Amino acid sequence: MGSKKNAVARRRGRPPARHSKAKEIEEQEPDSPAEIVQVTPRPKPRLIFKPRASPKDMTAIPDDSEAAKLLMELGRPSGDKSVPTQEEEKILSQGALAGSKSPTPSLQDHQKEFSFDGEDSTHSGSDSDEPEALEITYEAEKDGLVHDFSVMNTASFSNFLRTAARMLGVSITHLGSLGYIPSFLPKNPKPLPRALNSNDAYEKMLEKIEEYVLTAKSRNKGKGVVKAFSIRLVDSSGSGDMKKDKNEKKNGKSKDGTPALDIDPNDKEHAIHKELENHYVCDSHPKKACWVLSNGTHYQLTTQDLSTWAMLLKKHRAVITEPPPPVMENIEKNSGPQAAIKARARGLAAGDPWSSIMPPSLYGWYGAPPPPPYGGYSQYPPPPLGPASPTRAAPASSPPSTPSKHAVTPLISEWLVSLDEDAERGQDKLNFSQFAFAFLEEGIIRVDDLVDLETPERLQKLIMSNWGTANRLLKYARQEVASCTKRNSKKA
Repeated sequence: MGSKKNAVARRRGRPPARHSKAKEIEEQEPDSPAEIVQVTPRPKPRLIFKPRASPKDMTAIPDDSEAAKLLMELGRPSGDKSVPTQEEEKILSQGALAGSKSPTPSLQDHQKEFSFDGEDSTHSGSDSDEPEALEITYEAEKDGLVHDFSVMNTASFSNFLRTAARMLGVSITHLGSLGYIPSFLPKNPKPLPRALNSNDAYEKMLEKIEEYVLTAKSRNKGKGVVKAFSIRLVDSSGSGDMKKDKNEKKNGKSKDGTPALDIDPNDKEHAIHKELENHYVCDSHPKKACWVLSNGTHYQLTTQDLSTWAMLLKKHRAVITEPPPPVMENIEKNSGPQAAIKARARGLAAGDPWSSIMPPSLYGWYGAPPPPPYGGYSQYPPPPLGPASPTRAAPASSPPSTPSKHAVTPLISEWLVSLDEDAERGQDKLNFSQFAFAFLEEGIIRVDDLVDLETPERLQKLIMSNWGTANRLLKYARQEVASCTKRNSKKA
């Protein structure tokens, strides 16, 4: 049946009919090439360039003659197959012989240079000149206490000074005369401090410390232990020891005969003034600084003497063991009158009626009456003189006014001594009695005369002291006058 239909179709000029299965296959085929799905695996791409051989895989030296031959071929025309000339053969032979000494460095040479540099870097890392990091402990005395701080040995000298100044609470200028004593040095004989005032001295100190550490580690077959140590900082301008013995302070001299007082010229004048006063405090006169003369007389150093001495010490124009010329001149000038004032003050305290605060030669200067030739003054005042002309009596209705009595204040010398001996007013040890001679020269005999100065500035100029001492003295004088006036009013 089917064959017949196909024959008919051929006769009519049409293609024969297909089988149903062929139609199903044709329907399943995709209409466009985009819908075709590749099922077979993709081919592996070929390498265009060969991989370069790594330096590790290369064992043979490349032949530079091949490269020279290639260059000669490039220079010849493409169709030229002539024999190389004599010069070309010479160039090729030289390239073959100079394979190990090529003008262009070979890869093996680069390997040698690289390995050499690596060895140098390894060697420099192991045997470097950089010191081993080490923390060094330093000790220094401040305010009677030992302060310690640590600085690495890699720190510079300027960083060390800044750290030391910050820990001790001083400026770097105070560290200009430092010395050091390592604790690992033998104690006998007693080690002397070495200077630590420059960068070279600081480097030498670090070298000694590192040498000690290496020596300690090399013991016991390289298993040595480094014992704990410290570096003690001292003041090399003095005896080299910041600690002072109690006997040195008491006697005023150290064991080697040098002064126990260690003055830093960079300190302020008032600090040096205080140290001088504490150094020359007298055993016979507590709370007072005295200079003993050759005849055994004790001269009490005044505030002006100590201030002048401190100023000259700061300027490096004086020493501690002996007063400077201006102070010595003042001592020779005022030692006699000062001793006389003390003697008269002792006589007044003992109740001697003939003692007086002023010498007889000064009575006429200050309006005081001359001393009585045969006895003391009467305790009763002389009777008042009558008026030269009769006066008119007041009316009986108005009572006569009583004249106000002036309060008698104590003598200035006695009062100054009482201030020093007072538990409250004398606790600061200002030594008020040193101003008695200055008051005597100006005719200030009693406390109320002192109050008449009115301002601390005037008193400061008179006694040559600081403003605080003058102000305190004037305040005490006003309190004394007020107390005397109050007592006098109660008696009236």
